[in-house]
Amino acid sequence: MGIWANSTMAMIIINTFLHEEIGVIEQLDSASVTWYDFSDSFDFTTSFYGIWCASETDKLSAVNVAKEMTNVGLSGQIFYSENWSNFTGRYEYIVSAGSYTSEAEAEAALLGIKEYYTDAYVMYSGSYIDLSVQSNITDEYDRVERLIMISSDREITEEDLMDCSSFELSAVRNGIYAVHGYIFQTQEWNDFFSDFDWYRPNPDFKQNQISGTESKNASFIRGYEEEIYGGIYSF
Repeated sequence: MGIWANSTMAMIIINTFLHEEIGVIEQLDSASVTWYDFSDSFDFTTSFYGIWCASETDKLSAVNVAKEMTNVGLSGQIFYSENWSNFTGRYEYIVSAGSYTSEAEAEAALLGIKEYYTDAYVMYSGSYIDLSVQSNITDEYDRVERLIMISSDREITEEDLMDCSSFELSAVRNGIYAVHGYIFQTQEWNDFFSDFDWYRPNPDFKQNQISGTESKNASFIRGYEEEIYGGIYSF
């Protein structure tokens, strides 16, 4: 779980194509949770900084975090979208303590928010992607697979990893082992790599199957992910 936080009303901010979920959200607690359309009172095409307080895979958990914020005088914003390049790379409910136009503004607000959410950190939204007109966006599976294959041939650079989500970075790093049949303790990674034809679980996997280049790339990607996202992605 990660961490974001701001005023006195918990806000659900959801992509316009998810209108069918509005009623469900309002039924949770219409007195403390307000739904905002992307086109309403916030320019979502402009990059921004948030203070990441939580990332949840289900809506109710995210709403509960936002409600907890209201109890201490903060307001939570919940983002549910893949429209920014630096988000998680898949749909998750990201609870932020506000949206800020500059990193300095967000960092200043972070000091007070850490009193309640000690693991909170500033998160940049990344570049906005208009999914309605950009139909040729590379699927995350394709990008992950391409980088995994590159990792076996040469050293990875920061340029290779630009715009990768935290999930994609972890997938590539783990994929370096997956191509050799490594069986993960986290079942979700086994399930993820099972979608690739080349993944053949090998109970006899040995660490020495990983080449020097691959090992160096795995370490580099981990360090890059920690630097950019403040931690390592986990299911």
